Amino acid sequence: MNRLSIPTAAREVINETAALARVSVEDLLSHKRDRRLAWPRQEAMTALHRSGRFSFPQIGVFFDRDHSTVQHAKSRVLEREAEDEQVAERVYHLTVIAEQKCRKPKFFRHGAVGFKSMRGHG
Repeated sequence: MNRLSIPTAAREVINETAALARVSVEDLLSHKRDRRLAWPRQEAMTALHRSGRFSFPQIGVFFDRDHSTVQHAKSRVLEREAEDEQVAERVYHLTVIAEQKCRKPKFFRHGAVGFKSMRGHG
């Protein structure tokens, strides 16, 4: 997938993950499997899925991987979160970024504010 065709929310999460891990976006999206790249990549995949905006197959396309790889990434992150609070905080931070970039305020007639998905649902 061309990097420009990745949705803004996913791009923001990928960019932030690369910055936090001190790696390049190109390396994060590469097929390199060393831990310094694989773990942040798994955290980004998990955050995108937790945001509720992207399915496993969609996330797999962003990272040029199969949906089962994304499912495996999520299970590995769950294990690491149980052992390391910093992992949980990082993934939460990335999830918030994805949620914020996918939603825009929707104003109702009575002055109440709701949120409308950028994908056209809700």
